[in-house]
Amino acid sequence: MPGALITRTVTILDGASLSDEITIEDSVLVAIQTDSGWDLAAISFQARSGGNALGDLKFEGSELTANAIAALDYVTLTPGKFAGVQFLKLRSGTSGAAVNQTGDSVITLTLRGIS
Repeated sequence: MPGALITRTVTILDGASLSDEITIEDSVLVAIQTDSGWDLAAISFQARSGGNALGDLKFEGSELTANAIAALDYVTLTPGKFAGVQFLKLRSGTSGAAVNQTGDSVITLTLRGIS
């Protein structure tokens, strides 16, 4: 159903900064929420469509980042910035300053259906 909200999760493993890859085609990312074990860090994204390689998600030339996210923060995002994204990874930190998590961290993604 177009416009319906769904949730999915990704995990950033202990000692890592990048999540597993998730398929989000037919939807756009509208919010994220960290779990109670999340170590304070920005969240940035890697994305791709089709068979392309993952690359840092940028908007108008700048890395798309949600800054200084704390444990259990619920952060809304501008859906249009995720238009065209079919596959997504979340990063703790930024491409230039990744932050390894201390413990497995689960991030809940809220997606809005577009088809």
